[in-house]
Amino acid sequence: IFSSKGDIGIYRNFKRETTKPV
Repeated sequence: IFSSKGDIGIYRNFKRETTKPV
């Protein structure tokens, strides 16, 4: 998951959605 900046961004967005499901 922490392979490239893109992966980190996706992982961060995914976790953010999980934390705050709008």
